[in-house]
Amino acid sequence: MAEVFLKKVIFSNKKRKIEIAKALRDKIDDLVENEYGEFCHFKKNLCGLCAISSLALKNGLEKKGFKSKALMGKFLDEKGITDHCWVEDESSIFDITATQFNIPDKVLVIDKKSEEAYWYQDGEVITEFSQFDQWPETQKPKNDICHMLIDSLS
Repeated sequence: MAEVFLKKVIFSNKKRKIEIAKALRDKIDDLVENEYGEFCHFKKNLCGLCAISSLALKNGLEKKGFKSKALMGKFLDEKGITDHCWVEDESSIFDITATQFNIPDKVLVIDKKSEEAYWYQDGEVITEFSQFDQWPETQKPKNDICHMLIDSLS
């Protein structure tokens, strides 16, 4: 009985995390579509927005009581290896900018034990913005942008 209850709680939590990720992705899509402020630099597939989006998602999930971590590493696809950022919890990978790799899902959620998890390699937990010093200026996450996105989840 307790195992069934636990599975329902885990499913419910994952569903809520996906809802949060979708709400954030919708907000980012709107900002890019309307070329709002610094979002005027990005394509509709969100290429270049992975760091900003991942940090905003991680903080948004934490604001709602869910533990997660934003990671910076490599994404491996048929074109090769690309620097990339994403979010993980204890069992899943959440990527709200995977559309830049021609993945149609606006919110990609995959099990960390699945074959697709191979796409995400060498992930290091993002602990400070200085980790992005070598990134193009428009792609660097900034506190004001991340906070604006997190606030939109309220």
